[in-house]
Amino acid sequence: MHIVKKIKDYLILDIENGEHDISSYSKNLFEWIEKWEKTNNKKPIKVYNINNRPNQFLIVTPDAHYFQSYESLIAMRDYEGKIYLDVNYWDYSTTTGKYRNIFLNENKKLTEKKINANIYSLVDLNN
Repeated sequence: MHIVKKIKDYLILDIENGEHDISSYSKNLFEWIEKWEKTNNKKPIKVYNINNRPNQFLIVTPDAHYFQSYESLIAMRDYEGKIYLDVNYWDYSTTTGKYRNIFLNENKKLTEKKINANIYSLVDLNN
């Protein structure tokens, strides 16, 4: 199934009838995916909810895996295995931390050690 159609089906819940409304973070994610596909020759993107949580996304692109919490990208793992964490949001809240730990398969203490050892890079993933 074409990814844009799949995401539309997933995110848009009968808004024409006014029964449901699309959340702003889902709408932003949908718009980001459409823009990405247009600029990258429609290479496939897959989006999954982490642990079936509606606000926690694993985004798989041909170049990297991303963890997004609500509207913010938190972490990126490229296909060479390099990890990039958003400088502003990597440790935003307990919930973000819980799902970041799942994405990285480690606890916060180990993540901090890897940041301090320059194994992980702190960058701005949202601008």
